[in-house]
Amino acid sequence: MKCDMTKGSIRKNILFFSLPVFAGSMLQQLYNMADSILVGQFLGVNALAAVGATGSIFFLVIGCSDGFSRGLSICISKYVGMGSPDKIKRSIALSLVLSMMAGVCLTLIGLFCAKPLLRLLDVPEEIIGDALTYIQVIYGGICITVMYNLFSNIARALGDSVTPLLSLAFSAVMNILLDYLFLKVWKCGVAGVAVATLLAQMISAVLCLIVCLCKYEEVRLRKRDFRYGGKEVLLHIQQGFPMALQSSVISLGVMVVSRALNGFGTEAIAAYTAANRIDGVVNQGFSALGVSITTFCGQNTGAGQTERIRQGIRSSVKMMLALTVTGAIFNLTMGKWLLTLFTNENHILEMAEMHLTIISLFYPIYGMLIISRNSLQGMGRVMIPMCSSFFELTARALSALLLSKIIGFAGVCAANPSAWILSLIVVYLACRFVPLSQKENKE
Repeated sequence: MKCDMTKGSIRKNILFFSLPVFAGSMLQQLYNMADSILVGQFLGVNALAAVGATGSIFFLVIGCSDGFSRGLSICISKYVGMGSPDKIKRSIALSLVLSMMAGVCLTLIGLFCAKPLLRLLDVPEEIIGDALTYIQVIYGGICITVMYNLFSNIARALGDSVTPLLSLAFSAVMNILLDYLFLKVWKCGVAGVAVATLLAQMISAVLCLIVCLCKYEEVRLRKRDFRYGGKEVLLHIQQGFPMALQSSVISLGVMVVSRALNGFGTEAIAAYTAANRIDGVVNQGFSALGVSITTFCGQNTGAGQTERIRQGIRSSVKMMLALTVTGAIFNLTMGKWLLTLFTNENHILEMAEMHLTIISLFYPIYGMLIISRNSLQGMGRVMIPMCSSFFELTARALSALLLSKIIGFAGVCAANPSAWILSLIVVYLACRFVPLSQKENKE
């Protein structure tokens, strides 16, 4: 069902749109957590650390593809707000072409750079073999991931956050079953976990596309929809590229953190991985609200309703603060028990609990950063969030490299909060000098 976010109650529109996004993101994180739990239980701590060690270079490429598709979907949501079916069709057609081109390029880059990146991160020798196997399989299936992200973002741009949820729910179940088969029955090791993830994403992408084709005439493309001018291509690249670059720059900062983390050994990597899996589940509520405000701002920018955008941002800030405080309380009270699902080794549990505690205390700042960035992106103002990501990179890198030498593992844990604080300050100051205008670009 489509959601027209240019009309009706602002708070209800944002909240009801975000709930399916949240549920879908939770499912995705839960089966990511299932990956880690099954790896930890069936293959041991070294295998869990190997998968965790690939996290930063995983998001360097995968995050880039997701950022690119989210940028393209903003163009679609603007045309939805304008009520222009022909432009919506052309935008979807162009997004498909650009995404496939990006997918091929990212696959080649990823496969070529996988081993040098792991070496650059100083991944311990005892786990680098499994880490390379895992990331090469993931990189080999990037085109699947690109299509999965694009089809989900197209549906959300049309105002439908339920279809991505339903397709993801089915694939989540399949992912867990495949994990069990590849690990327990077929004994495929970490490569099996990567293959299971890609197969699950492929199932989700196909289901999402089929449902959208059945429900929405805008997705049933014609030959003439693939005829577009240079101006349209440039517009989509101007939206997609900065968001892809932003994700990549943030991932570079995460890579620096990973290098600092790897210096503390396999146990520290396993602890950091376990804590991040729980953090990933909790902050899906924050991300879902961010996706919702992006679509809200995109549609209302297309409709030229600037005041409605302001009201939506204010409502989102209040909801985000409530979510982040709740998430922090949950982690601080339930985190220790949840961590035992990954491992029973006390030293690893202590480090993981430390990491989870530190990042939870800074959730409200992270939430405000999400709202401010996503609002600007939805309005097409992608340069401010992109520029702030460079400051985020600087703060994350300095914290990881310097604080880790002074206070040890806790310094690595403080890297993300440091990055959130500086990035939020930069976004705030930039917005003070670039206030919202009454006239938005509808093209």
